[in-house]
Amino acid sequence: VMQAQQNFVGWDGFVDCTRAHTSFWGGNVNTPFQTEAVGGLSMTSTSVASSTPDTYGTIAIAGVAAPGVNVEVISQAANEQDLYAKFQAGALQPTTASPTPPSADGTSYCGAVVQTVTVPAGGSQTVDFYLCWHFPNRSRSRSAPGKPYEKLLPSILGNYYGNLFGNARDVAVSVHRRIE
Repeated sequence: VMQAQQNFVGWDGFVDCTRAHTSFWGGNVNTPFQTEAVGGLSMTSTSVASSTPDTYGTIAIAGVAAPGVNVEVISQAANEQDLYAKFQAGALQPTTASPTPPSADGTSYCGAVVQTVTVPAGGSQTVDFYLCWHFPNRSRSRSAPGKPYEKLLPSILGNYYGNLFGNARDVAVSVHRRIE
């Protein structure tokens, strides 16, 4: 079973990001990770400054390690077709693999968490995935546009969860602990 995600760190949320070359990407990195209970990919960018509201942050996709469940990743696919071809070919990496190099200017990576299970005839198996994000700041102009807010709110607004977690991987670990 595969959970796939584009590394969209750096995207402004408005411009079409489905083209092969997009000006706001470049420097995107997918890093496999494994904790005691979850493994997956942490998605970041080396090109977006932490002081940039709206586009700076991290994404994590993770699968829960459980008896009979093998969690692996596909960290570096050029697009959805490449990702699916790697999935079909079994070109999977362990969650302890090295990070991808930063993506070229104008590009990003697709990545995936793959959970492999054996389900006996007539049986069933549950696998759990997490999609988490950590974008600690946002601009007032996008969150609360208009003149009345200019004197009430700072230009950069923090998200409360930015005080609780350092990145999206931490969010995934915390969500898992709360669920279990």
